[in-house]
Amino acid sequence: MSNYIKYFTRNALYFTAYLIITGTVIQTFLLELGIRESNVSVFVTVMSLTNVISTILFSSIADNSTKIINTMSKLFFIIGLTFITFIPLCLISNLNAFVIFLLILIIGILQTLFIAIRNVFEYKLPYLIIPMENFNILMGVDGVISGIAGIVFSLCMVFFINK
Repeated sequence: MSNYIKYFTRNALYFTAYLIITGTVIQTFLLELGIRESNVSVFVTVMSLTNVISTILFSSIADNSTKIINTMSKLFFIIGLTFITFIPLCLISNLNAFVIFLLILIIGILQTLFIAIRNVFEYKLPYLIIPMENFNILMGVDGVISGIAGIVFSLCMVFFINK
């Protein structure tokens, strides 16, 4: 499989999964638990602040790293584990809704921290796997593919939530 296909597939899956923590799925889940809209808004704001602060704090680490692909693989694994930790919270029905909210908030902060670090490394990855004369094509096509994947995921979630 070519590096292009791997890159497009990885980003489409990643950005679709990222919608879960910041988008429709987690917000709807929290609202269904009975969490007030204002607290859901706080959740989204905390995730955004965590992302910005983490990106600023870790912005220089990619330039000094020589093992970008290996580091990104480890970060993807950690991010995947944080998604898995949401599953028990969805299945445990006897926990207080606010306790679930706090646990999801903590997990979300950790996940967003690792995502921000991953994003810092992300800017360097294309330079290692793609000839630079094709960089503009790579970024354009990747944006379209990731955007379509996100739209399809969002539409599927609306369909399943409304059923």
